[in-house]
Amino acid sequence: MRIEVAALSLIILALLLSSGCLSYAQMGVNQTVLAGGSEDRSGPSAGEGAIIYVRGLSTDKGLYHSAEVMNLSITIESTSELEGVLLKARGIRNKLNMADTVNLSQGINTFYFTYKLPSCNVCGGIPAGTYDVSCEVIHGDMNISKTTQVELRQ
Repeated sequence: MRIEVAALSLIILALLLSSGCLSYAQMGVNQTVLAGGSEDRSGPSAGEGAIIYVRGLSTDKGLYHSAEVMNLSITIESTSELEGVLLKARGIRNKLNMADTVNLSQGINTFYFTYKLPSCNVCGGIPAGTYDVSCEVIHGDMNISKTTQVELRQ
């Protein structure tokens, strides 16, 4: 009977960890929890007793033209307040490379980057096409990211 209870407890613990309902930090284990593949590590990420999820990464449009302004919105959920969180926005053949240090409140936090897109031509800019735009959230040993795509035309 005791072995069955222990086995059931381990199964429940594994389910809670894999679903993101429980973090290693809540268990007192110093390990970062990341879900998703290498391209989209959108959360959860745990550390210092906090869990962070990147809930959304969006742009104000999906199609942009040469030298337009792109508004990037990043929505992050945190289970506790965190100070000194590094937020990076990258992409479009490394033309987009912005960063800001922010503080997270418990709950939903939304941050914005405004970026003037490069010219879209073969001589002086970049070719028309579809480009990745990603955000990265870094705090201590926590590092999570999310990627979306935008289309750039002349």
